[in-house]
Amino acid sequence: TGSDGKLGKFDEATADVGANVHLAWGKLHAQRLAAATELFATRGSCETGAGGAAKRTAASGDDNALIVSFPTLRLGDGGATSATAAAKTVGIVSEGPGEGWVPRDAATARAVFNQAAPRYRAALARYKLDGFVTEHCDVVLDVSRLHKHLAFFEEANPRRYNSLQRRRANYVLSVATELSFDAYPGLYKTLWFEYAEAHRAILEGKIRRDRPPLSLGDAARCATRGYTAYVDTFKDQVGPDHRAPRRIRDSEEERSYVTARFIRARTASKQHGQFGSEADALSVALVDYEFVPAYVKAHGLEGMEQESDLCEQMRALLPTKIVHLRSLEKNAERDPLALTGGSARGAIYDS
Repeated sequence: TGSDGKLGKFDEATADVGANVHLAWGKLHAQRLAAATELFATRGSCETGAGGAAKRTAASGDDNALIVSFPTLRLGDGGATSATAAAKTVGIVSEGPGEGWVPRDAATARAVFNQAAPRYRAALARYKLDGFVTEHCDVVLDVSRLHKHLAFFEEANPRRYNSLQRRRANYVLSVATELSFDAYPGLYKTLWFEYAEAHRAILEGKIRRDRPPLSLGDAARCATRGYTAYVDTFKDQVGPDHRAPRRIRDSEEERSYVTARFIRARTASKQHGQFGSEADALSVALVDYEFVPAYVKAHGLEGMEQESDLCEQMRALLPTKIVHLRSLEKNAERDPLALTGGSARGAIYDS
């Protein structure tokens, strides 16, 4: 360092190299979790998708083929050794409960996660948001996806699953709220969408477990907030009329945008208790249920016919339901779904 305490050019370069080495290790372990998630999600159907070959090998139980492409390596005394043993010699494969390239249960998935996490923390110590905006955001997104993959293995434990998803969301939110859309439009969109997806995962888990309607409100509200931040970045392109929207120029962004509107309709409809009454929530959702089929028909968007048809059905049903709920609210002078006793918010939020 110089007399001013700042790193010199050589020290800066060295710090970058060190951070990139940690980052590479973090990505390596994250890929192990990603391959495991895809393996279990497809129940061994490994023919398609990234890492398909790795998944096929993992399903067979042969870790050797997953390390390097060489059938044998000759090290030291020249004797042939398995790829796994050779990799251990140079420190590629971890010992202990995380041994093996693709984890096959929650315990080994946690071990791999714990190998990746400190690597990412070391990279973030160098790539701070102040001075390394793009690099910092990329690492934060990697950390978010690392939590997502571990959460897949923790789904049987709702508290652990929800905790991982919330930590994932909090990492992203801490950066998303600091960014300007004008300065970093791509990162801004990606971060808010990632935040929304984390809370939607909590919401969908609660729905699968048939949790009470009011227990869905917080996750639904947060997911809706994230999708709204993403959707709002397209306001100038789409225009103010949700029944006669203009077309988005980029075809990939177009599909992502319409999908986000479709998903937001579902999350918005579940946020009663946090947003307002059920009728209030459904009124907000109705806007998106009207938008999706209008956009698909107006611009001939292919591949979203099923979503459009579902929205058409909801658009036809919701107005009557909203009127009915308003009537119940008026007669009962409160939301029909409101809790009748003491607050159980902490319990229902965690499970």
